[in-house]
Amino acid sequence: MAGNPSAPEILLTAIEPVRPGWLLLVSGSGQLLVPENMASSEGLCPGRPVDMAGLERRACPAQSEAARRDLGRYLGSRERTSAMLRDYLSRRRLYCDRVVEETVTFALEHGLVDDDRFARLAADQAARGSGSLLRGRAGLARRLRQSGVGRGAAEKALAGFDEEEALPSVVEKLRRLYGRFESDVRTRRARAWMQRRGFSGDSIRRVMLKLREQSGERGSD
Repeated sequence: MAGNPSAPEILLTAIEPVRPGWLLLVSGSGQLLVPENMASSEGLCPGRPVDMAGLERRACPAQSEAARRDLGRYLGSRERTSAMLRDYLSRRRLYCDRVVEETVTFALEHGLVDDDRFARLAADQAARGSGSLLRGRAGLARRLRQSGVGRGAAEKALAGFDEEEALPSVVEKLRRLYGRFESDVRTRRARAWMQRRGFSGDSIRRVMLKLREQSGERGSD
């Protein structure tokens, strides 16, 4: 195998097939995805010392094809942010850093991921989505932050968000979840559900009152 004579060589500990036409080289310094034909032409085998840095430079261009296939599988029919995509590719520990960044850039340039679009959809789901997606303002802000949405996109989404829109759906959701319980248990569980999803104290009081009205109860929260 031709290489840089001054580069440090590292012992290969394993070579694992991970998908058709691709092998994962494992060494004490990490792992590297390479095309099977490259491994064959280089004569790679466990126990052989290799220049991993040199192999990485040669493997990176070929990795782009595999990374884009993973990109398509990951996105599927769900919206993702650029940060979520970057984290997914990095956690797979298969690709060079350069390939990860190039794949994220490709997805952004072709509209496959769009943080503004993700933030708008998340805000719509928080106000008008199904029960598991309903959020208060603080809950929506937390979801955007955890998804890696940038400050500008998050602020735009929050500016157009009205927590009150979600309350009728929240009342129905909580009635289905806790309507069979005694009043104090129902109130405690419903309040905790809303708190976990970042609803304001005022929204929680209004929903608790509506639940009591529906059950024929009276009294203050």
